[in-house]
Amino acid sequence: KDATHYNNFYEFGTDKGDPAKNAGSLQTEPWSVVIDGEVGKPGRYALEDLMKPD
Repeated sequence: KDATHYNNFYEFGTDKGDPAKNAGSLQTEPWSVVIDGEVGKPGRYALEDLMKPD
């Protein structure tokens, strides 16, 4: 959903109206996730691949 006119997403600014004005600059594609540590299949995965049903 789009950011509303009043919220606390400080990544987009500290004023209450900043997120609604600035959230459009967030690049959401392509987006990858790094899975590492004590896991069976560490690596960098595309988010859309992780969201696919099995």
